[in-house]
Amino acid sequence: MAATWFRRKRFGYGATPASWQGWLATAVLILLVAVPYSVYVALVGQEAAAPVRIGVDVALIAGYVLLAHRKTEGGWRWQWGQRR
Repeated sequence: MAATWFRRKRFGYGATPASWQGWLATAVLILLVAVPYSVYVALVGQEAAAPVRIGVDVALIAGYVLLAHRKTEGGWRWQWGQRR
């Protein structure tokens, strides 16, 4: 199996970065989502900036979730912590 970038959370649903690749993917997502609104206005104009930004952000987050899901060893499922 390919290297694990994320590991399942101890409690709840989802994953958390477990390697430098996972942390890099998380940092890139944060940087891309944090692009200032003025950049979108400059690229597509005032009228289209908000819908374009929402679409881009949704696509980025969906891609990140898919990547994290595929790079998590054992997949995702609800976790209640370690059994006693």
